[in-house]
Amino acid sequence: MKAILTISGEDKIGIIAQISKILAEEEIDILNISQNLFKHFKKLNG
Repeated sequence: MKAILTISGEDKIGIIAQISKILAEEEIDILNISQNLFKHFKKLNG
């Protein structure tokens, strides 16, 4: 099964690492990831 995960929120150091760690602990592979940054607001698509 494949899914699309979109996360939006305030930009802060380490957020991608934290999300990646949670997904890895659940044995979920990240096939593709992109990010958009507008001022201090980040949107991750994967």
